[in-house]
Amino acid sequence: MGRGGYALVKEKMIEKKEIEPNEEPPRGTLWLKGRKEIEDKIKGTLKVDHGTDAMIVVLGKEKGGYARGVGSGVTYKRYFDLPRSRQASDERILLLQSQLDNERRERQEKELLIQNLSNKMSQTEGMVTKL
Repeated sequence: MGRGGYALVKEKMIEKKEIEPNEEPPRGTLWLKGRKEIEDKIKGTLKVDHGTDAMIVVLGKEKGGYARGVGSGVTYKRYFDLPRSRQASDERILLLQSQLDNERRERQEKELLIQNLSNKMSQTEGMVTKL
């Protein structure tokens, strides 16, 4: 956080009338405000590529297949909307192809059932006319 730390963040919140002078903001709010200010400073002074933010500059490249600070299950690539690997795309294609094959099979079974019912109706109509 640099000089002043959270006390400086609190002073700025008072100046912007976000809180009252005698009010103590929640820790989480201070943390978020402080990180946002750092993020803005870094964006203003550093030239970074897409997929790079303040946390990567300070803490280093992400490890372990997840992005720090955004919750569990969120990968670095998904967070920064980077293209997924070819393997993931191939797996998705195979899954969609399997679903398509299953739907085709179900449709063919339904069409066969409709054809059988139509034939039975024709036979029944023929018997009724004979009677």
